[in-house]
Amino acid sequence: MEKKYYHAEDDKTFSAPYIDEEVWKEAEVPYYYVHGGFEGTYLKFSYFYPEKESYEGRFFQFMAPAEGSENASIGRKGEEDKITFAITHGAYFVESNMGSLDAANKPEAEIIFKASAAAAEYSRKVAQKIYGYIYGGSGGAFKTASCFENADAWDGAIPYIHGSPMAIPNVFCARAYAKRVLRHKFPEIVNAFEPGGSGDVYSSLNEEEKSVLKEVTNLGFPLKSWFYYKEMDDGAFPVVAKSTIGIDPSYYTDFWEKEGYLGHDGGSFIERDRIIHDVTVKSITLPNRKSEEEIAEEKSKLIGADDAWKRNMDDFGAEGKIVISADNTPKGDIYAFGSNLTFTSGEAKGLILVVEKIIEDKIVLAPQFGAENVFEQLAKVKSGDTAHIDNSEYLAAQTFYRH
Repeated sequence: MEKKYYHAEDDKTFSAPYIDEEVWKEAEVPYYYVHGGFEGTYLKFSYFYPEKESYEGRFFQFMAPAEGSENASIGRKGEEDKITFAITHGAYFVESNMGSLDAANKPEAEIIFKASAAAAEYSRKVAQKIYGYIYGGSGGAFKTASCFENADAWDGAIPYIHGSPMAIPNVFCARAYAKRVLRHKFPEIVNAFEPGGSGDVYSSLNEEEKSVLKEVTNLGFPLKSWFYYKEMDDGAFPVVAKSTIGIDPSYYTDFWEKEGYLGHDGGSFIERDRIIHDVTVKSITLPNRKSEEEIAEEKSKLIGADDAWKRNMDDFGAEGKIVISADNTPKGDIYAFGSNLTFTSGEAKGLILVVEKIIEDKIVLAPQFGAENVFEQLAKVKSGDTAHIDNSEYLAAQTFYRH
């Protein structure tokens, strides 16, 4: 049976487009800028048209990994300058906020491809007869495929750095798992494959460590990429770890209570690294915050395949780390990254934040996702308030791909 595609022009939701700005912009390659949106929706768009003699009847539409800005490509330089690329290749450039004010504000699950198609179709009316191509990387690659498979507003699609259907949870989970378990052995692993090394990356590992390294290598994580272990973070894992609850709501309980799960069956590393601990707040240090204008400008630049998810940090714009000094912090060889810090008394009772590390009596918080008004909430924390540190969820999420 022939596939039925979505037609944006038939959707009454997008029946009232408007333009609120039209102007020639001076740039290295000048362009005609058109900005507008659709009444009654969150959808906003920006079109960037070349001079008439340069136009060859096509357009390119970029799908960022995280939605939220129709002007994210303005001011980009070099290889990231998508506007100039389009114009110098006989095309105009289309960008929209995909119908959302931010990645968390989706009126419906299909809004991304519908809003993107509406922006594309209206650009045709502004520019007359043209051909169009949609493209995007990482999360934007998934969006690009979704748009092209469900709507007929484009003549071609170019998804790149496209994750497999198992990219989440496998990729980020495996990386976080290996980083935790092998944190003391990476110098020996790296030395083994460096020039002059033995070539045997497993020679310094015990049986449990060998099994972890082999597991993540077989999952596709490049063995030689561990040379970057000092700077390597957990990527988007702090964001996607929470999504495993939606995939399998009973998983976290099963992990620690049911036979066949690592948390229940035990093992030296899972037992060593689990933290369940209560502390008492002594003081809290909140860094300065940038202005709303500075934050908006910085967020508009975060459209790369590996950093767009950072737009959704609730403490974006902090000029430094949030540090909580506390009594009775856990000591020893602890790996606190990803732990939940839950306030159990005081005005901030019930607030849950994520820990990056613990250094002596200092609890350093990680970038926060999902906790609204972080600074306003933390301003309520007082000396003497109690809090609970627990990394059980983050440990369980690291091997979610096994189940």
